[in-house]
Amino acid sequence: MKRKVTIIPPKPVESNSKTTTNRFRRKVAAYARVSTDFEEQKSSFDAQVHHYENQIKNRSDWDFAGVYTDEGITGTNTTHREGFNKMIEDALAGRIDLIITKSVSRFARNTVDSLSTIRLLKEHEVEVYFEKENIWTFDGKGEVLLTIMSSLAQEEARSTSENCKWGIRKRYAQGKFSLPYSRFLGYDKGPDGNPVINEEQAELVRRIFKMFLEGFSLGRIAKDLTKENIPTPTGKETWWVGTVRGILSNEKYKGDVLLQKSYIRDFLTKKQVPNDGTVQQYYIQGNHEPIIPEDVFDTVQGMLLYRDTHEMKFNTKHPFSGLVFCSQCGRLFGPKVLHSNDRFKKVVWRCNGRYGKEQCQCKTIDENVMELLFLEASKVVFRNRELTILKINKKLQNNFEIDTLEKELEDLESERNRLVEEINDILSRKQLSITDVSEYETKYSSLEKEYSRILSGIKKLKVRKSEAIVEKQRQKSYMEYLVNTKELTEFSESALRAMVLQILTDGETVTFVFKDGKKATIGKEDIKQHSIVPYFQLREMIS
Repeated sequence: MKRKVTIIPPKPVESNSKTTTNRFRRKVAAYARVSTDFEEQKSSFDAQVHHYENQIKNRSDWDFAGVYTDEGITGTNTTHREGFNKMIEDALAGRIDLIITKSVSRFARNTVDSLSTIRLLKEHEVEVYFEKENIWTFDGKGEVLLTIMSSLAQEEARSTSENCKWGIRKRYAQGKFSLPYSRFLGYDKGPDGNPVINEEQAELVRRIFKMFLEGFSLGRIAKDLTKENIPTPTGKETWWVGTVRGILSNEKYKGDVLLQKSYIRDFLTKKQVPNDGTVQQYYIQGNHEPIIPEDVFDTVQGMLLYRDTHEMKFNTKHPFSGLVFCSQCGRLFGPKVLHSNDRFKKVVWRCNGRYGKEQCQCKTIDENVMELLFLEASKVVFRNRELTILKINKKLQNNFEIDTLEKELEDLESERNRLVEEINDILSRKQLSITDVSEYETKYSSLEKEYSRILSGIKKLKVRKSEAIVEKQRQKSYMEYLVNTKELTEFSESALRAMVLQILTDGETVTFVFKDGKKATIGKEDIKQHSIVPYFQLREMIS
């Protein structure tokens, strides 16, 4: 039999697809958006809403399903567009059959968002009509046209973003900027647009700097401010370590301004990221009246860097936290509360090495005993006060070699800037194809290694400088404390922190290392006749 192909036509079935020419009534909604709050856009926005409402209601085959709007919202992504997202939600729930909007760029400037949303709507038999481009998404050519138009809209958004960035950086280069005064502690906007000191708020800023210089941790400062019900710069009740650190590291408090601390890496997501050197920055010195003197501010930056590089983290609930070390194994001592629920409650300190694989045999010591031992050791300091002050003064005159370190750092930073210029020059020559490829690779590799070496040197010098700054501040504050304080008669945490650098103990004897390096070793026997505490209580404490 001869081979034969017969075409069997499909069974005729009435289509349920809601095309642009179907005869069924459709639930129609419109979407309107403007990207700024300017008055001229506001009038355009109102006109769009009025136009769509009339257009839909005047059609006999359309039922008005509402006008969804977003005002002052970017179109590069749909994340924060509440009106848009509500419209899509209603459409998927069957409350909308057709969406009308002015143009592709009004709907979305992101090709991925635009196409994925329209395909999702098509799956639920919801059509979109773009007036300006005359595109119906149920039309066979609709998606091809839409892809082209969405790409053009996305490119337009990219171009707009680049223009905005250029404008911002141009203003930065001219020293023009704006500040968020509503959440910027210590300053108000002055008549000339520059910051002027708000004295009431400035006192809090000075207090935070003073506490940090006195040795309080960021966590302790945050805890104290929260406990005193002092609102944060943004009006919140709770202070966090990041909030305190942000104030301590803000150069505006010394009268300077650093611009472009962050930048938008992707114009579609609009996500800001910290500027790690990827984008050029602008530094304005002496822009306004400082709240914190420059030398004090620089000292605090050194102390912050020192804490970061030396991992200074400890519990701030107890006066001896972070100070007591085992003289046998070198581990930190930690507090332990005994009899927490009765009248015999007390705090003792134990070596953290007791809990390791090789358990330290160092004895436990009562916190009250350490307080009394500190009072005894402090007597040695006050007896030699005048000599100690003279020695510290001499060190302060030499400035702890900070000037030398700053000169070395300045030289290295100049070298870094020179290398950046050379690298940029060779990159430009490569792009213009005016350099040999092998020559380029050799030269670039050499410059890159040198640049890495310089950066490593800068980092090490900054750490050394921070250590010198911390030591200078430590000695200076210690000297000021000795000058202004009488011999101690009772224990206080502030006195302990002002005088002591480190405490070494084996549970029986305690060695106090003071901030000038001097040491005083005291044993439990040395406080048996202490006049402040009755002898029968001391026996219980030191037994």
